Amino acid sequence: MHPVFSWMLSHFLGDNMIRNVIAIWACHFWTRAFGYKDKLPWSNYKLDLEILDDVLSQASHIVASKALKANLPKSFLTKYPNIIECNSQDTLDKVLIRLTGTIVVLGGRTVFQYGIDNGLFDHIIENELFFPRHKVLEYDTVAPRINQQKYKFFQKRHATNNKDEGIYINYWEKRR
Repeated sequence: MHPVFSWMLSHFLGDNMIRNVIAIWACHFWTRAFGYKDKLPWSNYKLDLEILDDVLSQASHIVASKALKANLPKSFLTKYPNIIECNSQDTLDKVLIRLTGTIVVLGGRTVFQYGIDNGLFDHIIENELFFPRHKVLEYDTVAPRINQQKYKFFQKRHATNNKDEGIYINYWEKRR
């Protein structure tokens, strides 16, 4: 488990809830780029994949859109073969209501925004990736907007690959 991340999982998973729903996504730090033509605007960003793997390894259930599932690395699909597909906000409601345990929602953006607006997530992990400024990303979708009346900012951590690349990990909790 990535050291920057281990303390957070114990905090989030220590809630002893019958159902604990965690949304996790990555976006570009400078532009909030989230997607390009139903794919990520970057590929195989090591720190992001490590953190995602840490979260998924703790999940009882994983929910993702068909497009996102298709873009996961093959190693993830082998390691986590029972990903539940969810392609609309109506499906998200129907999926979540029948699940218990730790549920990780991987998106896409419409599913995330619906979940945020309706308070369906207990926790949100937003990974903001940073690259050298000269690296240009094409994107057509930006990250969801977090409703701060429903979610409170909990903490920000960071890790780097080197001086030009890294990740800010933002943790949000549902207001109770």
